Formats: sequence, C-alpha cells, structure tokens
Amino acid sequence: MKWLVVVAGIGLVAWGGYLHWTGWLIVQVERGWSSVIAGAVFLSAGMVMFAAAALMSRLDRIARSLSQSGSGGPPQQAPAPVKPPAPAKPPEPAKPPEPKPSKDRPLREAPSLFPRGPAFGEPPPRPQNPSRVTRRYESQGVQYTLYEDGSIDAEADGSRHHFASITELRAHLDRNRRG
Repeated sequence: MKWLVVVAGIGLVAWGGYLHWTGWLIVQVERGWSSVIAGAVFLSAGMVMFAAAALMSRLDRIARSLSQSGSGGPPQQAPAPVKPPAPAKPPEPAKPPEPKPSKDRPLREAPSLFPRGPAFGEPPPRPQNPSRVTRRYESQGVQYTLYEDGSIDAEADGSRHHFASITELRAHLDRNRRG
C-alpha cells in the first residue's frame, strides 16, 4: 500500500512540475497563471503523499518491532490506575496591613489620576442608538466624532459628552464660554 502512495506522489510531483514549468513560460496570459497555481497545488499534494508514505513506513516498522518483542500471547491487563490524593485547600492570601493614621500625617485618600473619565477597563459610554461614524476630527484639544444621525461625541481630558445635534453642542459651548 505504501508503494502505491509513493507512486502517486511521484506522479503528482511530476505533473505539478510540468504544469508549473509550462505556465511560467506563458505567465503573461491568464492561462499561464492558472497553470502555475495548478502546478503548485499538484506539487504540494505530491509532497504530502511522500510524507504519508514515510509515515506508513515508520508505522510498519513500529508494528513489526512490537510483534517481534511481544510474547505472542494476549496482551496483559494494565494495573488499575492509582487515584491521586485530593488537592489540599489553598491557603488564604495574606491581607496587607491597614495603614494607621499618625498625628503627623492624617489618613486620607490619594487624589485620583483620572477624576472625570470612566473607570479603568470600562468602555466609554456610547449613545443609545449607535449609528455609523461619518467623520472624526480634533479641534483645540477636543476629539469630535460625528454620526450619521446628526449626533456628536466630544471627548476632552478623559471625559466624553454626547450631544444629540450640533445646536445642542453650540449651546453647551456658549454656556461654558459665559460661565
């Protein structure tokens, strides 16, 4: 059987090489590219057939060596598997000591690095009905995202605001300029 696979592999490699060679000579024509591609496929299939034949040969050798080294009788039963002991409960992680306030330095929380933005790992809030983005640009440090439905997202300094329309954005900008 393995010799049949080897002969098929030789045939595929030869045919693939021939198609590849003839296609390369006329590669400017569409048929040339088709021949080159078909040749590569046949060549690859032939190499796979060679690998399968080598694998079959190796498996035959393994089977032969096992049959010669065995006693020729029925296979012996393997011993019953031993159950591993149940894993012990992992120890509780040690808790860090609680800081204690002193008279010199009262206990207080550290200032937040990102006070106005969303928490780390959380996605920024999105509009209720997301639509397709039509344009994005930046002006004076503010990232603007314009959507197909006319809504706008403005993002600056880690905070994001959603406006339903350009008039709502202008009103917001006017309020901030005055006050």
